[in-house]
Amino acid sequence: MSSSSQSNNDAQNARQQSQQASRAESRLSSRSALNHSNAQRHRASRGAPYAPPLRGSQANPDLTQGLAVGAARP
Repeated sequence: MSSSSQSNNDAQNARQQSQQASRAESRLSSRSALNHSNAQRHRASRGAPYAPPLRGSQANPDLTQGLAVGAARP
């Protein structure tokens, strides 16, 4: 009886260890991905190489110039 429960415990321990290992691995990879995106954001915020998203009247200049929205004029 004790030997079967012992092997059960061993199996559970092995399963737990592998789960812990994979969990640590995923935590590591997500953290490095986070660091990467943070670094990119930080780099981009110093003299952004791309235009910021347009808001308000800049978003659609046609509206500010009184042109119709949609197809270009013939």
